Amino acid sequence: MNYTLTLSLEHTALVKIATVLWNQDDIRALVKKFYFQSSIFSERQREWQVVEDKFAFEYAAVGGNKAATEYFLQKLTSREREESLVRSTGYVAKRRCVSARNRTDHPKEHYADVLCFLLSQKDEEQQTEVFKNYPYKVLKCFLDRPWQNFFMQTANRMWDCLSGEDCNLFLREMANKVKEGHKDYDYQMLFEEFWQQSPDAHKRYVIDECASGFLLSKLFEIKDEKNIKLILKDATLIEKKKLIFCDRGQDICQDLIYGDKWDLLKFFIRECISSRNKMIKFKEEFKERITWCCSKEELARNKDKLNKFLQLLDDFICGYDKRKCVEEGNSSPAKRLRRT
Repeated sequence: MNYTLTLSLEHTALVKIATVLWNQDDIRALVKKFYFQSSIFSERQREWQVVEDKFAFEYAAVGGNKAATEYFLQKLTSREREESLVRSTGYVAKRRCVSARNRTDHPKEHYADVLCFLLSQKDEEQQTEVFKNYPYKVLKCFLDRPWQNFFMQTANRMWDCLSGEDCNLFLREMANKVKEGHKDYDYQMLFEEFWQQSPDAHKRYVIDECASGFLLSKLFEIKDEKNIKLILKDATLIEKKKLIFCDRGQDICQDLIYGDKWDLLKFFIRECISSRNKMIKFKEEFKERITWCCSKEELARNKDKLNKFLQLLDDFICGYDKRKCVEEGNSSPAKRLRRT
């Protein structure tokens, strides 16, 4: 796959600037000093005079400087190029993942630019090897602007390398981006496509994690009913029951009650509780839960909303009773006789 975008005027200018800066003696001396002090490249110190451009290439890459990375790659021999590409690609992906908590030379998004350039210098087999060694770290870079269009193309080449935990983390990150108001991409659409393409084993892992994690809570918070439906559609009856009966599921119900989000609440209950007996049990457990987890002040403050919710559950129970009466009436001997 060719990971390239149309070059901008800004990019072309940066290449020229990088070339000019590198030819200044003080800059070359600074980089040389860095590599003499770096433990990462300590085994290469004695080769500095021979492979100066190789170090410069790797320094530019791990520093997130795409323009300089492109420039110095051209100066390497075929053998140096192959060795440096293998080493640098993985390290750049790692740097992107830790850039949120560690100080880096450039904004974290610049590492995605460098990574995609390095991948574009490899053939399909070499790219696959990188994916096997750094699946989560590499794919995470494709959530950065402007590379999101490559996210699913790359994910579809990596399913055998990605774990259920990786998938859960990506889905959470997409939901977070929506929650934080990112407008640079349609992350809800990406969530939908990623979920639909995920292997069944990974879906099972994510659904199980929803019972103890925050993914489902975030989807309700951003009112993403479409993707909630997708997850619940792939859940078994047992999994659905677990999702709403667990502490996290009851937290979701409580948040929806307090937030007056009654339509979403009804939707959640209908999707997850499949029988009259389960509805009665859920009502009993919810009443018991709020008596010990809520203060008297909180109960008093939200009394009307909680009563409305309990009445809603009673309405669901009555609905089951009415359906049962209709079904029994349709199957009575008199009804069957009239049909014949």
